[in-house]
Amino acid sequence: MKPYNKYKNSGIKLIGDIPKHWEIKKIKHVAKIFGRIGYRGYKTTDLVDKGNGAITISPSNMKDYNMDFSNCTYLSWEKYEESPEIKVYNGDILFVKTGSTYGKSSIVSNLNEKATINPQSIVIKEIKCNNELLWYIIKSKGVQFQVEETVVGGTIPTISQEKINNYKFPLTSDKNEQTQIANYLDKKTTQIDQTIIQKEKLIELYEEEKKAIINQAVTKGLNKNVKLKSSGIDRLGDIPELWELKKLKHCSIINNEQLSEKTDDDYQIRYIDIGSINNQILQKKTEVLLFKNAPSRARRIVKQGDTIVSTVRTYLKAILHIDFEDNNLIASTGFAVVSPLTKYFINKFLYFLLSSELIINEVVSKSVGVSYPAINSVVFSNIVVWIPSTKEQTQIVRHIEEQSERINKAVTKAKKEIELIKEYRQALIFEAVTGKIDVREEAI
Repeated sequence: MKPYNKYKNSGIKLIGDIPKHWEIKKIKHVAKIFGRIGYRGYKTTDLVDKGNGAITISPSNMKDYNMDFSNCTYLSWEKYEESPEIKVYNGDILFVKTGSTYGKSSIVSNLNEKATINPQSIVIKEIKCNNELLWYIIKSKGVQFQVEETVVGGTIPTISQEKINNYKFPLTSDKNEQTQIANYLDKKTTQIDQTIIQKEKLIELYEEEKKAIINQAVTKGLNKNVKLKSSGIDRLGDIPELWELKKLKHCSIINNEQLSEKTDDDYQIRYIDIGSINNQILQKKTEVLLFKNAPSRARRIVKQGDTIVSTVRTYLKAILHIDFEDNNLIASTGFAVVSPLTKYFINKFLYFLLSSELIINEVVSKSVGVSYPAINSVVFSNIVVWIPSTKEQTQIVRHIEEQSERINKAVTKAKKEIELIKEYRQALIFEAVTGKIDVREEAI
């Protein structure tokens, strides 16, 4: 992509030179911003059911290049009408000024209902330049750098409206040129996003393949010619003739050890809660706590070789194999800690068995409750499992691990490619909105 013919110094180090006919502007020069502050605030009692009020848009409704209104809260009509300046319409720009997603922005589209904002965001209106271009400018690293420079607060980060009003950026006054840049970025980012979507779908296929490999191996074994017998369990069907069937409580130890209420207050633990696990991976470091500061549910003692299975909020399917040594590892009582009896299981096979779709689905189906479904410990311990010989278990585990390693490498590669594509998209936006590249002919 070729540059413009003539440039000048923008006076802003991060931005550098800009086309000679462009100027440095501030948000307040090209638009007005409005937030839900002061009397415009609302209480939980002002929230109503769908159909009885207007959407109150939250940061979760703001997606990267779109709006998602599938999960909304609603504000009473009275409260909605009280603040007409923060009513939201298609073409407005939303910007998160408070909370963990500060700096996030979205241009409003596909809005078919009356809407307003919640206190975390501002709405940018009365835009005097191309509104899509302004949105790309706000997303660019030039403005996002200023976001990071102006955010304050540790626990709840926030940015004042005054600071946002003074964010600087280069802009051409030529409306036709503004539209050309916006159209170019629309076209290119759409192409880039389609590539990302394809790679994300590829990752999903890899994950489904891994699940299928595990399910096939732990329910049928590796020998395709083995003689089968009926398991007597509809969900399982036939199994290899020599495999045993037993209730989980007869071939493993469940919740064997627990911290006493008399534990020393200063005893240090490493705590795992259900929110720590996703896709059978520990997503964050275990939280180090003193016993006196730990939640009352931090009681299950976990050791290397155990498998922990969530027995509350079972829809989360939080399962983890403890393949590392830690003498102070404690899990929430929302988990069942399952330790294999070596007579029946090697620990990694038991983990693969418990994480198979058949077992997971049975745990979920036998859970009771709507908002907080849980499976009774007795019901859980009575789940029937199937047991190959330990020699065959070793072969199955080796097979699953080899196939998983192949798939994990492919997933890692795809994720890295997605990150690189996103970096390219961000760089492209920055170069276009700062005039480093002349996209006018390309847009046409």
